[in-house]
Amino acid sequence: MSRQAMRAVGFFFLCIWLAGVVSAADPAAEAMKQLKTSIDRVLEVLNDKELAKPEHEADRRKSITEIIKSRFDFEEMAKRAMSRHWKDQTPEQAKSFVDLFTELLSASYIGKIEAYTDENVLYHDAMKKGPYIWIKTTIKGKDVNVPVEYRMFSRDGEWFVYDVVIEEVSLVSTYRDQFNQTISRESYDALVKKLQNKLNEIEALEKAGKPA
Repeated sequence: MSRQAMRAVGFFFLCIWLAGVVSAADPAAEAMKQLKTSIDRVLEVLNDKELAKPEHEADRRKSITEIIKSRFDFEEMAKRAMSRHWKDQTPEQAKSFVDLFTELLSASYIGKIEAYTDENVLYHDAMKKGPYIWIKTTIKGKDVNVPVEYRMFSRDGEWFVYDVVIEEVSLVSTYRDQFNQTISRESYDALVKKLQNKLNEIEALEKAGKPA
């Protein structure tokens, strides 16, 4: 190998190493990049004219749900929403609750997500809060701008959403208050029953073609 070729190879590996250093040194930028990638994928599905056809509604929703589940850690969200009550659950109860919570959140917000077909997402600050990254965005529409903050944590090099703050209202905090109130006044089983009833209600509305 010639000296020039060796220099080219050396420069190539130097670029790879520097990219890794920059990524490791700037977790906020990496978190925002991964979040933006997921949001862009959702927008691509929403703007797909073929998937927008009524006969492809199930496929569209399945695609959106898969993207969301790959970026949102619903188990972490469930733990934070349950707060001090989480430790009281058996492993079987915990798994069952996470499954139900995941289905409820997906069903609750999939219809709302589908409404954002003509809006743009603006990305603002990505702030480091201890081991977490909080990313401020705005959903910019024709008539209204909605501030949305994604709170993320890292696991094995990937960044996952553990809370969403919409117009300064935390999703996890809202559920935490509701869950704590129901468990304290009634019981854990009563909470599960209420969540299941809510999920059944949303699914029934969807089948009837009505907004949830």
